[in-house]
Amino acid sequence: MYYYIFDPPAGANEYDRVAKIKERLSSLGIAGEMTTPQPGRSIPELIQNALAKRYATIVAVGGVSLVNQVARAIAPHDLVFGIIPLAENHDLFNLINVTSWEAAAEQLKRRRWVHTQLGVINQEVFFLTPATIQLPRGTTLTAETKDFELTDASCAHVAVTPAEQLTITLTPHEQKSGGMFSGLLRKKVEPPRVSSFTATEVGIRTATPLPVIVAGSEICQTPITCSTESHKIRLIVGRVD
Repeated sequence: MYYYIFDPPAGANEYDRVAKIKERLSSLGIAGEMTTPQPGRSIPELIQNALAKRYATIVAVGGVSLVNQVARAIAPHDLVFGIIPLAENHDLFNLINVTSWEAAAEQLKRRRWVHTQLGVINQEVFFLTPATIQLPRGTTLTAETKDFELTDASCAHVAVTPAEQLTITLTPHEQKSGGMFSGLLRKKVEPPRVSSFTATEVGIRTATPLPVIVAGSEICQTPITCSTESHKIRLIVGRVD
């Protein structure tokens, strides 16, 4: 039995997409109950309603904010979680191993799931897809775990990906050109060397606050402390080879 929580559509294109999704779910025989968060009807309240009605699978149909809120609300419960992205979002597509909302709907019927870890930022914001920070040149990054502290002034991009532990990936800025004659020398330019490490918790600081982005949306600013949520969720995914 499926319980769907839809993002309120924003604009004509999303209204059309919602109608097509509902039609497709009906044709697959998995329409279930469909609802939308509203004032006085929060996502945690919707989850409690689903539990009271003995639904076993909760599906978020929408963007990353809705997905993360629903994932957090179901984490303590014995529920299976499905996702249908309402708009094109490659982070969400990669998370559930599909390439379209149509494929995401198909996977719901198969109900193939894997245990997935939630990340937590500042004990408030929960995320399933990588949290990223873009650093301007000359910005010093400090990353601190319980075992070490790392300071880096060459980093261009940071990605924090939740799993059994957090994976923190650092990508440096590309080296600048050597001047007007550098092209004549045909010197081979090596790509930036990406480095990564894992930790159960990491603090990230920058000299000035920088946006922290999850699936294209700013969710907070540095400094941040990232960790993993104690509960795992059962996430419906496409075929995993």
